[in-house]
Amino acid sequence: MKRKLFSGILALLLGLGCCFAHVAAAEDNTVTLLIHPTLYSATGGDNGIIQRFMDETGIDVTIVSAPTQDLRDKALMEFLSASGRFDVILLLSGWLNDDMFQYLEPLDEYLAQASEGYQPEDFIESLMAQGKDSAGVQKVIPMRVGTAMMYYNQDILSAHGLTVPTTWEEVLEVCEAVSTEELKGIAQTFYPENKDFIRLLYSMGGTVLSEDMTQATVNTPEMVQMINFVKTIFDAGYVSKESLTWDRDQQITAMQQGRAALGVYYSPYWGRIIDETAIAEGYTADSFGWALSPTSEGVPAGRSLNDGWSVGIDKNSQHKENAWKLVEALTNAENQLEMALYYANGPTRTSVYQSEEYLAMYPLAEEWLTATAASMFVPPHPDWELIQSVLNQQVFYAIDGSITPEEAAQAANDEIQRILDNR
Repeated sequence: MKRKLFSGILALLLGLGCCFAHVAAAEDNTVTLLIHPTLYSATGGDNGIIQRFMDETGIDVTIVSAPTQDLRDKALMEFLSASGRFDVILLLSGWLNDDMFQYLEPLDEYLAQASEGYQPEDFIESLMAQGKDSAGVQKVIPMRVGTAMMYYNQDILSAHGLTVPTTWEEVLEVCEAVSTEELKGIAQTFYPENKDFIRLLYSMGGTVLSEDMTQATVNTPEMVQMINFVKTIFDAGYVSKESLTWDRDQQITAMQQGRAALGVYYSPYWGRIIDETAIAEGYTADSFGWALSPTSEGVPAGRSLNDGWSVGIDKNSQHKENAWKLVEALTNAENQLEMALYYANGPTRTSVYQSEEYLAMYPLAEEWLTATAASMFVPPHPDWELIQSVLNQQVFYAIDGSITPEEAAQAANDEIQRILDNR
């Protein structure tokens, strides 16, 4: 009787064990992705690359979508709690520093054993370098990059007998020639959290921090030049005063509606220029063009600011193998090309820019690649957001006339240096 009872219990336990094993296996066949809504759209959304990944692998991907600041807060909260809730996480370039890297899984071994044809060497070198910690360990893989480009309304330029400007001085000439109350020379965004001032500074040959990130470097002629440029376009009415609070969508809409001749913003947005808004205004694809960002004399053509998103794996993830498979899917050459062609994603692989399909859609792709390689990222300093805020605030003071551009450059430099010294 006891033997039968023991056998029954053993059988029950084995049965339950099988059940638990089945449940565990089912749970292991999952992965959770924390992603920005724009980036989810860049994968093709509900019927795109991620859905195909699930169909092909049988791995169930749970999508958690959040805007930029919420995404960062969610990621940090889970990192600090060591929950491993988000297996795969998208991270903005300005967040890539050792403070963030400490929570991420090292990826060098995964890269060494990557699927056939993955070709890690195909990634743009500067983008991969940004994803390494101070010890040289790869912590993230670049998925999306935006390089500052100039968009222009060819119809407006042609009507005024103007050519596409290549320098900021020529941009001012275009602005002077076309600007009226209804039509502005340039559509731009300058809201406080944006990087437009930094982007202009880089394109004029300036920097914010020294290479070792110990010294502020904004009390320079380039900084004064940038501030004077911005002050000029506002004082002369070359840009809408409303643009101080515009987001990127409002900037694009101004271009689509023919309310501005020029606009400088990130390359992936090209895919959004011609939509129902532009068509309703009577525009076609031939009405708009794009070129390298203007620069100043002596500054390499196209030099500006790179910004983008990279994908990493939480070191506390319980699904690391599945997570790496998803990282591969988001960054392999085939899917990078698809996202670039159909979903306005800025590719991170050299082969995509050089492909026949991409060149057919974007004849300036090689120049775009050159600009991407030549452009700069924001410094990976843990206090970067505070540093950027200080710089932006001083520029605003100069715009409204509270201080001179020279005083703004000095004040910004002093405040940034204090931040660096107190770190």
